[in-house]
Amino acid sequence: MVTAVDPGLVINSNGIRAQIEGAVLMGLSATLKERITVKDGMIQQQNFNSYELLRMPDAPQLETYLVEGGRPPGGIGEPPLALIGPSVGNAIFAATQNACASYPFDLTRRDREIASPAALVQTGFHSLA
Repeated sequence: MVTAVDPGLVINSNGIRAQIEGAVLMGLSATLKERITVKDGMIQQQNFNSYELLRMPDAPQLETYLVEGGRPPGGIGEPPLALIGPSVGNAIFAATQNACASYPFDLTRRDREIASPAALVQTGFHSLA
């Protein structure tokens, strides 16, 4: 997955890359994996062994490019986080003509293989911004 960001004047490039790539992985995890279920008024996922997260084998290869603009240095935040869900949804729809209506996306249907993070890259999901 390739991202490009204009953080203004770059002071700590490794810190910016870590922030951006962490937000990408957090967004993919929320979009594809994370679910809390309630039964009889009790949350079923009591610990991380029963709460599904994006794991390293599921994570795509990441490339982050910094494009320095003319702004003064400042905080970077996590700008990709809000873009991941809609971007993945668009990629799934483009590849399968199936729309995902709520998060996390239901990957138990026939589009499961297409919607894995690695497969999304192969279907043209290359850029977030």
